[in-house]
Amino acid sequence: MSFVAESAIPSVRLHRTYPGFQVKIYVSGCQVECDVNKEVCKRVNGKKWPTFVPICKIGVERPKNEGGHGMKDSEVGRRIREQIDRFSGIFLPRFSKPQGRFMGQMLFGIQAAQDVKLSQIGRALGEKIALKKTEERLSRHLALSGMGQKVNEVVATDAARRVRPDTLIVIDPTDIRKPYAEKMPYLATVRDGSTGELVPGYWSCVAVACEPDRRRVIPLHQRLWSAEAPDFGSENAQILAVIDTVRAAVGDRGVYVMDRGGDRINLFKPFLDRKMRFIVRLVGDRDLKFRGRLRKADNLARGCPVRYAERLVREENGKERSLHLEYGFRRVRLPGREEMFYLVVVR
Repeated sequence: MSFVAESAIPSVRLHRTYPGFQVKIYVSGCQVECDVNKEVCKRVNGKKWPTFVPICKIGVERPKNEGGHGMKDSEVGRRIREQIDRFSGIFLPRFSKPQGRFMGQMLFGIQAAQDVKLSQIGRALGEKIALKKTEERLSRHLALSGMGQKVNEVVATDAARRVRPDTLIVIDPTDIRKPYAEKMPYLATVRDGSTGELVPGYWSCVAVACEPDRRRVIPLHQRLWSAEAPDFGSENAQILAVIDTVRAAVGDRGVYVMDRGGDRINLFKPFLDRKMRFIVRLVGDRDLKFRGRLRKADNLARGCPVRYAERLVREENGKERSLHLEYGFRRVRLPGREEMFYLVVVR
């Protein structure tokens, strides 16, 4: 069941989706997706590629070249380099020419090396100077104050052009595990979302935009923090900072979506005060006002009539699976608030 602001009901179309060829790149915590031509992926350097190239952690699966990073000289490498150059062009108005060149090199170096260490990035760049000099130049740029925030602002502003009134803006609090780290700054303890174990790491929150009838995901913002940092306030404040950064770029457009982690009164109230349109999945023990009486959300859900049905086709492990969904809703209010919401129940 989900808690939906009354004004946040977009028109949704369900459709069939198929896997594509994509590359994932990360820059200052922001994810960028680039398409790769299918025909190019069939044969590189005389070695046959798999029929379908899956999305990897960073980059695209490709044959290894024992002579080094053959990607630099391959057709695929050339195409990815062109896509990276086009993307890095959005930074030129806000950064100097050397800084813009640095961003393009970091993007390509991470992609080519499949690594974030400066030594490996430097080797992937293959410059005709000493590797130490390349590392020193990259390190100087990384140390510039405020660069990360400027990059985030530029990415959000550029992506905002693709956000329409009913675009879904997904806010996803998550964690970054560092199980073997010992000396990283302000290393905290986080709960692994997959295993439930407590491990060293950092907290993070990602904001991406997507359309209900399209597969493309548009990165908007990512924020990283540690509960051990001296300037840390609260997780709610960090999540709201992500949302405020996105709203500064997209304005009033978009419908914000959160999973159960968003079921907090300390988030609902700021959402309403900001007049946001939002959808939040409820935990179940939330008190809601229905027909003048306070009721638990899960009790209301059990008694909610489901008068609508839809057939959804989704892809799992390369195969299509058909799902039959039934759903209904009740009009409710939060205690102490006059705004009307929809409690949506899906079975």
